[in-house]
Amino acid sequence: MDKIDEPKCARVDMKISLWFATPGAVAFLGFVLFKLIDVLFEQQERQRQYLGRNILYYAVLGLVIVGTLYLSAAVLGRQAGKFFCRKPPASFRAALIGILVALGCLASGVVMWSIFNLIEVSLFAADLKLSDILFFSSLVGVVAFIYGFIPAILLGVLFGQLLKRRLAQAEWKKA
Repeated sequence: MDKIDEPKCARVDMKISLWFATPGAVAFLGFVLFKLIDVLFEQQERQRQYLGRNILYYAVLGLVIVGTLYLSAAVLGRQAGKFFCRKPPASFRAALIGILVALGCLASGVVMWSIFNLIEVSLFAADLKLSDILFFSSLVGVVAFIYGFIPAILLGVLFGQLLKRRLAQAEWKKA
């Protein structure tokens, strides 16, 4: 494989990474939808008085996390594409770069979710100490990362192999 035009190569990788970010976005939006249904059907009167605020909170949470996920997929995918343009992608390298892109996207979403969780717990549970709030928020982030780790690994390997195949078939030559 001769040299490939780097901007075109980066765009191909960015498009593929955006497609591969979609399962994570759908999974998170499903979580937000279930949480909204739980808030709507909550029987406690205390929760009902905050219904509008809770719906707004979870809607903003869903938009911000999905936006963060797609933004990190675009940025990391573009960087992976530039890397593949400079070095011919071997199978192991393609899988490793795909896994790193997937875990980077997962980590950015988990960090943003932990920040939102920190805000939620500190606003809605004012009687907790700061150490308890930080522990709870970091625990939620760790659980979310563990839950998404195996799908991210599998999607990362698939992403890397698909990208390797796409770039191997590319006919873009530098002028």
